Amino acid sequence: TAFGYVRKFLEERGQIVSKSEENRLTLGCTGIKKSTGQHPGGMVVIPQGYEICDFTPAQRPADKSDSDFVTTHFDFNSMHDTILKLEELGHVVPTVYKYLEEYSGMSVNDTPMNDVNVFKLFTYPEPLGVKKEQINFDIGTLGIPEMGTNFSCNLLMEAQPKNFSDLLQISGLSHGTDVWAGNAQDLIRSGTCTISEVIGTRDGIMVYLIEKGLEPVMAFKIMESVRKGKVAKGKEPDWEKYKEAMKQCNVPDWYIGSCEKIKYMFPKAHAAAYVTSAIRIAWFKVYKPVEFYASWFSARGEDIDIDAALGGFATAKRHMDALAEKMKDPEKRSGKDEDVMTALQITCEMLARGCEFLPVDLKRSDAERYLIEDGKIRLPFNAIKGVGATAAQALKEAINSAGDILSADELLTFPGVNQSLIDALDECGALGAIPKSSQITFF
Repeated sequence: TAFGYVRKFLEERGQIVSKSEENRLTLGCTGIKKSTGQHPGGMVVIPQGYEICDFTPAQRPADKSDSDFVTTHFDFNSMHDTILKLEELGHVVPTVYKYLEEYSGMSVNDTPMNDVNVFKLFTYPEPLGVKKEQINFDIGTLGIPEMGTNFSCNLLMEAQPKNFSDLLQISGLSHGTDVWAGNAQDLIRSGTCTISEVIGTRDGIMVYLIEKGLEPVMAFKIMESVRKGKVAKGKEPDWEKYKEAMKQCNVPDWYIGSCEKIKYMFPKAHAAAYVTSAIRIAWFKVYKPVEFYASWFSARGEDIDIDAALGGFATAKRHMDALAEKMKDPEKRSGKDEDVMTALQITCEMLARGCEFLPVDLKRSDAERYLIEDGKIRLPFNAIKGVGATAAQALKEAINSAGDILSADELLTFPGVNQSLIDALDECGALGAIPKSSQITFF
């Protein structure tokens, strides 16, 4: 990347330099951040009567001096004691809830939170009726928010959660910094403590220390210092005093040592919201599989492999194994492979459970939603490779406007429908018996 920047820099200025000078400039750029980490949902709130530049220099996006958006120049950590920042984060779970309720006709709030088979998913896939070899995943949480990644799979396998509170711990461990690896993981492996005893969420520190007999105010201060990473960074001036107080209350050395490694901790309420969502969606996965898979693909199915989806389990498994082999080679691996792999794993799991996809159909398919039809899932237009959301929506509007479609040529008269879209439909067989041209052949 750095080399590319240097070459473009030289080309724009018409400069020709030696290879060694190119390398020198490249090395000078290596390691620099490519972006400033600007978040589209991060908003800094300024008190009335002040201007942003009273707190920080401000700048507009690069090469867009007329932009209405202004970003802060200082890192927020330099300002958080004096002004307020709102982090407006997007989350896919409410979208999945919406689809689940629409497809099933029931409220997600009516799902039980203590179903035995649902909790079993977090340690093995058998409640789904599939084996781990079929999905290349050791547990049954594929497609469950916050619980379906390789990292969370390994964490769940080692921690072996038994109940809701254990899952709270796991949610906290997976979102914290220096909380699991080299810390709680080592304590569980050595048998020093269990998943329910390690430090999982920031609130757990305060509650535990109060139960041990520490003054509530001191317990709170220790929690705050630990969860902000001040202890780990050696920036807590009262840490020796806190340590002594904990030892007098018989807090074990492993617990104190764990506190000294943590750089950031997740709040328990946030973990509870994630786990509640995971359990509700997992219930649908066990008992309403068609609704679950239709909802998952509708919310995040942009990486589906349409050939694998329609080819049956054996084809999907072959595609999944081929991608897994490719991903072993760092030089062949691409940035999208991880997302495509997840979609293939969920496709294999779905097909192994007896659920089926229906092909793209001009009259029955939606632009982006995977619709349930006779107990099967109808692929939408954007499932076709190369057909994005905008093109899929344009196609759907064209079909709704056209009524009875006589030919592919007729579709081309509508806005947003081009020849490449028609070719993509034809290649996957979505045009069916519709002729390409409206012209009649006489001879």
